[in-house]
Amino acid sequence: MFKKLFIHSPARYIVSVVILVGVLIAYNSINGWGHLVNYSNAFFISGGILIALGLISMVDYYGGYNIARYIFVRRDPDGKRKSLAEYNEDRKEKLKHKEFRYFPYLLLGILAIIASAIILIINSNIH
Repeated sequence: MFKKLFIHSPARYIVSVVILVGVLIAYNSINGWGHLVNYSNAFFISGGILIALGLISMVDYYGGYNIARYIFVRRDPDGKRKSLAEYNEDRKEKLKHKEFRYFPYLLLGILAIIASAIILIINSNIH
């Protein structure tokens, strides 16, 4: 179970870390590098973005966008198109081996928000 949850998609972890570092650099470049509050804000914003991306991926994984995707399904050479039920079943089979593909985004988003809270607590104890 540990491998299925955490180690199954290193590319999604890399994308998550790139988003986190990108937001951190962009936010601190705009607002200044000297204050801990800026780091806390940057971690909170990037955590929110990652959690939103994870939730969108989770909705997609569980079929929330299947009706919108069905609009773009191509017809067979004989002019027929799959029914929505057939399309949903095919999509479930396709995604069966990609379980928990939304988990890296949620995990790193939650960790970023926890880091934001820790930095904010440290900052409040300094002042």
